[in-house]
Amino acid sequence: MEARPAFGYKAAGGSTDEARMRRVTIKLSAAHARRLLDAREQGASDQQMKEIVADGIREKYF
Repeated sequence: MEARPAFGYKAAGGSTDEARMRRVTIKLSAAHARRLLDAREQGASDQQMKEIVADGIREKYF
């Protein structure tokens, strides 16, 4: 799975902590891949699918 999430902290504009887009490539767990496929088969919205992907990234990346 490849995604482009924003990482950073809430900070004043121009701060080095300002959120930036990053490219993240991970292998989703089997459970998250199954959730994603099941959601697609059930006609999930793009937002619902993005939430499943975000959960998978959060589990692996953090």
